[in-house]
Amino acid sequence: MWDATEVFPVGIGETEGIDVFRIEDLGLAMVDSDDYGAFSTGDCYVILNTYWEDRELKHKIFQWIGKMAEKDKLFCSAIYSVMLKGLINETSNISREVEGEESDDLKYMFGSEIRYLDYYESAESRLTAPYEYQYPLKMYRIYSNGKIHLVKSSHLMFDSNCVMLVDAGLELYQWNGKNSSLKNKVFCSILLHRINSNDRNNKAKIKVYEEFEEESHFWELFDEKRTEENADEFANIIKEDEKTTKFLEMAKQPLKLYKIPDIESLDDVDCEDYLEDEGYFLDKNLLKSDYCYVMDCGVEILLWAGNNADENSNYIVQEFVVKLIQNKIRPNWVGLNKFYENSESEMFAIRFYNWGVPKNPDFSKPILPG
Repeated sequence: MWDATEVFPVGIGETEGIDVFRIEDLGLAMVDSDDYGAFSTGDCYVILNTYWEDRELKHKIFQWIGKMAEKDKLFCSAIYSVMLKGLINETSNISREVEGEESDDLKYMFGSEIRYLDYYESAESRLTAPYEYQYPLKMYRIYSNGKIHLVKSSHLMFDSNCVMLVDAGLELYQWNGKNSSLKNKVFCSILLHRINSNDRNNKAKIKVYEEFEEESHFWELFDEKRTEENADEFANIIKEDEKTTKFLEMAKQPLKLYKIPDIESLDDVDCEDYLEDEGYFLDKNLLKSDYCYVMDCGVEILLWAGNNADENSNYIVQEFVVKLIQNKIRPNWVGLNKFYENSESEMFAIRFYNWGVPKNPDFSKPILPG
């Protein structure tokens, strides 16, 4: 998913012509040439113009942003634009085009006025969004005294030794494995109530299930129902899947927080030189309003932009993510989220011991925050 040579078609940028891609489900979908010049107001696009000038093949990359596009599409289009820039060794800046304010260069490419498609013709989103139909299904594993990590949303991921948090938007589930600890159960309960209060405006329904005591509709979220009869079979499937096992081990590694450098280019930069801190829970005070940061959770990448971070920092952070993502093999279900200062989700805040759930709460008194 994050290898540019696998994301873009072979030979892209090597022949004259136009290539248009639409962001769909965190990936890229090539737009048919018959639809060139037509953009959905709820989508974002990556556009490449390859042309001859002075007997030399040149490129121009555009990022088009619909006025009703969700933030994840905007973010992904920026990431893929940067990936494309690196793939074709382009040095000029990416042209950022906003619906209704397109440059003459973009209009000229299509030989006519830009046509706008209705929002309901847009691609489905996959990251966090404020409305029910935009919520993706997410699943987290809570283990070892409140440690938490993302897992693939699958019936195969349930573990009797852990507590599972299943986020279905306006339905929030806590699944308690039969061997899970009281600490992790209380931790999950606090977190779910905080998510409902702070991220869902108290509109979500919270349900708690003990292993093998789930209501039947719960399993409708997944491909198969997990039962006492097939639980061991599902567990063995994961154990025998070497790649998934490696991803789960990666997810258990300490978090890494990187501070984005104030430089013009990352061409010769080693990401590890900008490692700010490492651990399972970090200090919120590390985040400064003048900077952007990237948190590498192995199977999840979280970006944070301070309110006073300049335009260059917000641009460089995208290139930094591309370099960081490609430094190790990631699953195709990797999480990718961007947060702005004072607009963070609870799943971001939980990574800091002095923000969200306390580092050492009194688990004998499961008092939930108001």
